[in-house]
Amino acid sequence: MGSRRTASSSSSMTNPQDMLEYTGYVSESRCGYCGSPTGSRSFGVWAHALSPGSYKKLMDRGWRRSGSYLYKPNIALACCALYTIRLDPRAFSAHRTQRHALNKFNRFVLGKEAYELAVKQERESEHRPQKRQRKDNENASSFDLSSAVHLAEQHSLKSTAHRWEISLEAASPSEEKFDVYLKYQVDVHNDDPADVTAKGFDRFLCQNPLSRERIPYAADKVSDDLPTHYGAYHQVYRLDGTIIALAVIDVLPGAVSSVYFAYDPEYAHLSLGRVSACRETLLARELDEAVPSVDFHYYMGYYIPDCAKMAYKGEYSPSFLADPVSLTWEPLTRFADAWKKHPEDLRVTFVNDYTFPPRQAQQPERDEDAVSLMTGLFDAPSIDRIGRSVCIVKDLGSAGRVVTLSQLNTMLTQLDSRESSPHASTSDNSADDEEEERALVRRKLKSHIRQAHLRISQLWRTLGHDIASAALLII
Repeated sequence: MGSRRTASSSSSMTNPQDMLEYTGYVSESRCGYCGSPTGSRSFGVWAHALSPGSYKKLMDRGWRRSGSYLYKPNIALACCALYTIRLDPRAFSAHRTQRHALNKFNRFVLGKEAYELAVKQERESEHRPQKRQRKDNENASSFDLSSAVHLAEQHSLKSTAHRWEISLEAASPSEEKFDVYLKYQVDVHNDDPADVTAKGFDRFLCQNPLSRERIPYAADKVSDDLPTHYGAYHQVYRLDGTIIALAVIDVLPGAVSSVYFAYDPEYAHLSLGRVSACRETLLARELDEAVPSVDFHYYMGYYIPDCAKMAYKGEYSPSFLADPVSLTWEPLTRFADAWKKHPEDLRVTFVNDYTFPPRQAQQPERDEDAVSLMTGLFDAPSIDRIGRSVCIVKDLGSAGRVVTLSQLNTMLTQLDSRESSPHASTSDNSADDEEEERALVRRKLKSHIRQAHLRISQLWRTLGHDIASAALLII
């Protein structure tokens, strides 16, 4: 799919604020989607610090976060075929089930008579013609996503059945938020109440590695209804002053990413999951209109073609899946056609009619093998070795190598020896100019290396890590 704009003009994968620790390859763990006790396979990274832009690039390469832990499924071996899915909010057209969910929700909040009056006022304010045969805004030609999403909180009615509030807050824990999460996990996912703890809620849905960066809105598009910064948020749904639902989202350059959604089971009849997805799609559209030079999409996590819990994501159109080999975005409909033709294997790529190698060939036996399969982590042509920890630092002069502190010292020694070695005198001015240019390059490289050495030492001492075990990825 073509794009009129890009999320970043830089080709670098990360920036100086990113700090990631590779935690290894996880095999034979429980799958949270199909329930297989040993079927999950994934690569893991712990993010001590991560910029919103870098995380967006990682999502585009198949990674997702759970708290501060980042993981990428090994699609060739995992029990489920997980594809990263995103929706184009500009072209989104609400399906009948989504329109019905929004209208049912608005009728509940406002009350039937107040709802019909609000819809009438909304149409008159926008000079839209009335549809005699339908009064509930469910006709596709008369449906407006923005009006439907914001109707319950942006009406001018004097009296409504309920008071509705929606707020976008920092991703911080509270007892009331946890109570909603606890009810949801126990009643909807059948978790043991003893296993659902406030500490786990904080670690999973509040703690995060994302830095806060101001969103560069166009001067005439600044709005109190939009977030001021990129970062992690809780979108809190309050009915008559009580929290009934909680959406955990990341707002990133070019993305609104759904992390998790929990609701009070007492309000299951309101289809709050669909309401939330439509609201987050609209947020992506509003950001797209307000932020110049960036295309925004709504990221819905992973899509699994044969998982009933994931089926609803396919209802949002037009959606695109990341090809697991080329990492290009292809229409969900194209994948669906391929799955129909080859239902025996749902692992599909469109790279030269490529089919996945034998499954046993994709099993990493050592961490080094796992790193070689982590093509989605770094835009690096090769990785020589990896230490226990990896620190990501931007643009330090070498490409695609993991370098230890001792190797940095060796590089400095070699550069010093080259500078101190005598050079044969020559009357060739061009040769002198070339040598001067090489000397300038060496001085710049030495400066970069010293900066890298200082940065990784300071970061790892701050974290309490063993300096000898640290490693630096220069990209």
